[in-house]
Amino acid sequence: MYLLPRINAAFPSYTVRLARLPTVSQATSNRTLSGVLNWCNPDAIITLVENGTDGSPMERALATIEFSEAAHSDDHVMQRVHQVLPCVAYDLVHIKISSHSLQSPRPFGGVVTFNAYSVPRVFQDIFGTPSVFYPDWGLDNPTTLSKDPLNPSCPEATAVPYLTDILEAMNRAILGGLRPVETNTSYSNGVFNALDTVTQASITAARNTAPDAASLCSTWSTMTIKPTKGYHTTRIASSPPGPLIYETNINRFEKAAPAPGTTQFRSLAYNGLTVGTNYFGRERSVYIDSNQTTDVSDLVRQLRTIITTFCDKMGGGLWGVLNTEMTRLSSTALSSQSVTIDITAAMQTLVAGTTPTLWVKTLSRFTDYLAIRDRPNLNCELIFTWDRTVIWSTQPPFNHVNLLVNSNTILAHTPLTLVQDGLHRTEEDTVTWFAVQALQGQGCQIHAVSYPGAQGGAVIMLGVGRTAPKVYLDMFSSGLSVNPTSVILWEFKKNLRELQPDVEKLENAKINQTAEITTGLGLLGVTPTSIMTGVGCHVNDRTDLANTQITSWQGQSLDYIFLSIEGTMTWELIDTATLGTIATGPLATHQMELVS
Repeated sequence: MYLLPRINAAFPSYTVRLARLPTVSQATSNRTLSGVLNWCNPDAIITLVENGTDGSPMERALATIEFSEAAHSDDHVMQRVHQVLPCVAYDLVHIKISSHSLQSPRPFGGVVTFNAYSVPRVFQDIFGTPSVFYPDWGLDNPTTLSKDPLNPSCPEATAVPYLTDILEAMNRAILGGLRPVETNTSYSNGVFNALDTVTQASITAARNTAPDAASLCSTWSTMTIKPTKGYHTTRIASSPPGPLIYETNINRFEKAAPAPGTTQFRSLAYNGLTVGTNYFGRERSVYIDSNQTTDVSDLVRQLRTIITTFCDKMGGGLWGVLNTEMTRLSSTALSSQSVTIDITAAMQTLVAGTTPTLWVKTLSRFTDYLAIRDRPNLNCELIFTWDRTVIWSTQPPFNHVNLLVNSNTILAHTPLTLVQDGLHRTEEDTVTWFAVQALQGQGCQIHAVSYPGAQGGAVIMLGVGRTAPKVYLDMFSSGLSVNPTSVILWEFKKNLRELQPDVEKLENAKINQTAEITTGLGLLGVTPTSIMTGVGCHVNDRTDLANTQITSWQGQSLDYIFLSIEGTMTWELIDTATLGTIATGPLATHQMELVS
């Protein structure tokens, strides 16, 4: 709802429709949408539907848009870089809206002096596209983003410079006859040239303040390793007279890890040189400890514990390959300090799979090895190598644009079919949106809300530094009439059966972390007199939620339940203490359509 009025205003001669982002399987007849979605999952894609040269309708992507509420640091800036590459490959505009200076309420590490314009600068230098835009999301104060009060996960109307200008320039380029041409820059250049001269000059000046790829590599090459840490995020692993090898680190494999984006960006900046990745374990919780490592067998033991027990999910078959190879190690290899295993054939199989994961695509295209090492002493190493030239049948420097479009076998640009559906098939984000509208209608203030896939919105830090525990929430609000000075911590799911883990999570927060959460909220400018909890979901009928379910949650300190009810198209807010209804009303209406 935030983007719709802005796109309507920027494209006055077009009918603008708002649709839920399609899944990969829903875009299998559309080349550019499939090309984007097979590589990344942006917050929004702008497409154009028109008749092709043969008179039949076609739909093609024009731009992708991403929002991030994360505090500013180097890894947060680079985290979404993997969204840029398909835009470059298919000649699209990319807009990432995030703050370039937002501070965390508590120190957390990371290079906070990193220039966010380095990303568009490097992509323009390498690929010649000027339409990678990183507008700076404005702040209310150093630790608080300026947000739209009606869309609390989006910027306030004037908080994002030149967003309207970019959208209007896209329209002017379209009206001027330009269309995206893959592996080309005709449309993206046309959009930049369609900006007014003042906006062009402002964007160019900002980019020129950022270091180019050579300057970044020069900075990274001089970094030294901290003795207590055993590694640095980026470093030169070897130097002349031997080949120059750059290494970067993977701090975790789990979903939403920053390393795919940081690895891709650094590899592009290195420009085809040998690139390695290091993994020392989950940086913030458990790592491969040098004090417990005397040989490769110790590496293997600790790695298996981290991946399986501590659930750093190395998905997409990658863990299966590594684990199989470790099982095959001889006793001699296990008792040594260094082992190298070539997994080129196995990596080829993973790449050729139906849906290779982002990790598989990132490692196989942008790097040459994965080194498992202990910290801080680097006593041992287990290195898995692969040959990119064999996997992709090409020689360095690697043309990542051509690799991307050549791997897309879809030729058609068939328009997606949209249908109206008031409940959006009851996804979690829909329940969250209904709750936001309902609570705002009751006079509540929404302090933060995070929809599935969002980054950094409703998170409360419970300590200082990278290892500080955090409470990630779907929303926190205040101002409910029955408890106006309390803050309510919310979790939402699409249905009842998925809520129990969230009830337990909120129970732990309320009973064991109230003091820390209250302090954390205070750093965000929220000062509650008490902490309360609530969950929300969709039901077909109010009777789906039995009183026995409510009373069981009473025993787990849950205070409120929000329901979106399909049968009556209404919402209801329930007090678990009394089993009574606090408020009810019709579900909010919207213009979102579904892809059939």
